[in-house]
Amino acid sequence: MGSYTGFQFLNPMIGGGLYGNYDGAYLLDDEFSDTLAAGAVNGTPATPGPGLRAVTDTTNKLSVAGGNLAITGGVAWGDPAYGLTAIAREAGRIGLFKLTLAGVLSHLHIGFKSIYTSVILNEAVLYFSNGGILYIYISGGGTTVTPGVYTATTYQVAVVLRGTGAHFFIKGGAFANWSLLYSSIYNNTASLSPAITNHSHAPLFDYVRVPAQTWWPTPIASDSFNRGNGVLGNTDGLAVEEIGGSGLPWTDNVGTWAILGNKVAASALVGGVAIATVESGKTDGLVTGTLTRSAGTLGIVLRYVDSDNFMRAEHDGTNCRLITRIAGVEATAITAIVAIGAGVIHVISQGTSHALYLNNAQVGVTTVVAGLTTGTRIGLHTTDTGNSFDNLYDFARGTSGEYTILNSF
Repeated sequence: MGSYTGFQFLNPMIGGGLYGNYDGAYLLDDEFSDTLAAGAVNGTPATPGPGLRAVTDTTNKLSVAGGNLAITGGVAWGDPAYGLTAIAREAGRIGLFKLTLAGVLSHLHIGFKSIYTSVILNEAVLYFSNGGILYIYISGGGTTVTPGVYTATTYQVAVVLRGTGAHFFIKGGAFANWSLLYSSIYNNTASLSPAITNHSHAPLFDYVRVPAQTWWPTPIASDSFNRGNGVLGNTDGLAVEEIGGSGLPWTDNVGTWAILGNKVAASALVGGVAIATVESGKTDGLVTGTLTRSAGTLGIVLRYVDSDNFMRAEHDGTNCRLITRIAGVEATAITAIVAIGAGVIHVISQGTSHALYLNNAQVGVTTVVAGLTTGTRIGLHTTDTGNSFDNLYDFARGTSGEYTILNSF
């Protein structure tokens, strides 16, 4: 099974303590160390294993040789397709893939599926799409987010299952470190196979692995606000199923804030505004919050330095916007007419690039002017005391090497 001894890592699944040396054990492991002609791969054992391959390949385009699974194009979605033995969904279960792409004008799915040949995309799938665009299918009906782009090079992909949904990581090309692309909160299919479904790419795969050890990322700041009415106090670390990011003190930067009915709202404005923030310690991240609007504007704050220098993602009842405020001067970086709906607003920040999402639909992407590159506080912003907030959290993007643990698997 190979060995990855001598590496100690923090395992958030058991409270963040040192777990010990990872011994290289896998539930499933295909390093493609055998040699099989196209048309002869279906039903063969993974090498070195464990695992059994299930393949659909009606026109003989999928073969194994030289330590690689090679696919030379395809007939249609699901043909050719490769899957390994199905496993039970478990929070922290990781699917690992290493692949080399010869081009970008093609289509390829990688991840966990219930039916490995299917084009059903609502489980846990990263999609290398035509034109070099990365997609993630986050729910049924073809709903996607577009968290990045790719080139013709070598990538490592990690899909980490949640109890409901999955985290999607990538390394390679422009992603020098393991980077968290997106975190989905949809789909809880109980039995899934690590799978590859090709349409027209010509990829080479070095391996497909599912480690025996579970792991998942934990938020660097997280607050459900589910506590007694009154002052904000400290974050509770319970905004999402991954427990973490607790014990961080809130600051009423502008106005006054309080918890009421397991949500948080401003009880008083100053100059028509209220802002509350918490220190995340990171500039690059995936910041999410849930908004309930009564009037005015409300949103989440990021890259906060002071009341004259920060960024906010907000909704005004008609438009969803990303606003920069530098030296007291505001500018609109992204804006679109979008119904507030469930009010889950989400910003992915890396350097000067920012992507804005509302209810898992992309509102826009921008490269903003320099000047908001150092602030590490996140938080809440409102212009009306009737607005309320819930479940604020921040995952690190990975640009500072936060997810190097994935190299050990």
